[in-house]
Amino acid sequence: MRSFLVLLISTLFVATPAMADFVEVRRSVMIRAQPDGDATILAQPPVKTNLHLVEPGQTNGYYHVWIPPGLGTNERQGFVFRNRVRGFRGYPPKTGAAPTATVASEVVYW
Repeated sequence: MRSFLVLLISTLFVATPAMADFVEVRRSVMIRAQPDGDATILAQPPVKTNLHLVEPGQTNGYYHVWIPPGLGTNERQGFVFRNRVRGFRGYPPKTGAAPTATVASEVVYW
């Protein structure tokens, strides 16, 4: 039982940083249901919206993101195309201002 608990806790610590990464919408983008340009459009967030990543990396050139409330959809996850957003490590700013990440902390996926 103790080894299971240690494994569970260590897994949480490893998984947490990936959930903290985010992308900022830089150009008009549509959040789609699948990582495909023909997939159903779920939402269209405004420029400068910060979207938390569900998982690191990309699938078919799309980031898997959480959909924030207020975008007119009941879906909570979707996909955005990589050249419409910019990735950052850490948590997004709380003020709604554009991220001011340094080069060392910036995520470069593309």
